[in-house]
Amino acid sequence: MIFNHLWWLLLIHIFWHFNVYFIRGTWPSSNYSSIQSLGLFQDEVNTSDPTESSVYSSAMFKAAVLLSQQYNITIEGKYLEWQTEQIGGNTIDALSGTYQTISASNIVGIVGPEFSRETPFIADLAQKVGIPVISYTTTAFDLSNRNTYHAFDHTVPSDYSSATAMYEPETFPESTKVNSYALFAFDATWPLIQSLHQYCSTFINSSLWCISLTGSSYCFNRRFLNSNAFFDTINSMTFLGVSGPIQFNMNVTDRINGSYYFTQNSQTISNGMNFIPVLGYSEDHGWQRYTGASAIIWPGDTFSTPTSVAKLRGVNLSIGVLNSVPYTIVSTVADQFWQQKQTLTGWPLSIKHIQ
Repeated sequence: MIFNHLWWLLLIHIFWHFNVYFIRGTWPSSNYSSIQSLGLFQDEVNTSDPTESSVYSSAMFKAAVLLSQQYNITIEGKYLEWQTEQIGGNTIDALSGTYQTISASNIVGIVGPEFSRETPFIADLAQKVGIPVISYTTTAFDLSNRNTYHAFDHTVPSDYSSATAMYEPETFPESTKVNSYALFAFDATWPLIQSLHQYCSTFINSSLWCISLTGSSYCFNRRFLNSNAFFDTINSMTFLGVSGPIQFNMNVTDRINGSYYFTQNSQTISNGMNFIPVLGYSEDHGWQRYTGASAIIWPGDTFSTPTSVAKLRGVNLSIGVLNSVPYTIVSTVADQFWQQKQTLTGWPLSIKHIQ
């Protein structure tokens, strides 16, 4: 029932009818409660303006908190509220903003950051304090090590998966309609809310408070008591999120059984070339024929599987790269004559090195 209401509340009212500037300007103030979650979101390079992806991700982060209030999910009788920090991709700025917010508020969990390079520092700080971090964009494979990152999880598939993640259109919205990172942001926020509520429910008949922070206001001296029990609660939760099943475990920080991939076959149809899904992959079942898929058409317009290996000598290959972070990062820099120009980093730079 919650998620039926969720689609109406979030996707229709936020993504279908609101533009990006309206989303930025109409959220209610949310700093009245002493129990808060911190969201870390990205600014455009060399500006204080958030990226479009950041705006939508921030909206879904706030929407998850508002949804918990609507369904009367409370922690020690109080609603969970939010705080957000806009960071510009600089690791020290991200660490500084997180440090200041944790020092001034009762932060019980962090959603973000966006870049993998910032995550080790934020995750280490959070582990020192004893609060969880769930990222919605970081993909670096080394972040999957649970022994190193005890307080960290992420909802986006890691770089360990070699295929490009796509949503099954029969079940989940296509990425052209809803920003994919916004969905991951909601699914990073909701387990924090649910696990905190479940963890604190064990204190109902106790004289102890479930939200207990020891030490001074100095960030590195603060400590969330019973943090291991809180982390264990997160790792034991399973629910259906807006991007698919959400589950973590004690061994890795990666999301379990939440990735869905498909292979598309280029086929000529009446209105030109199109890409048709022919194979689907899930962690439970591996590669299988895609539901309702047509036959695979191989080079030469044949249905017969090739028995030889294609030779690429003398053939120029075109490699398509997604025009979005983290695959393609567009930066504006000044040359020696102080003329502004755009540079590309990420996969385009890697392809250039290969050339």
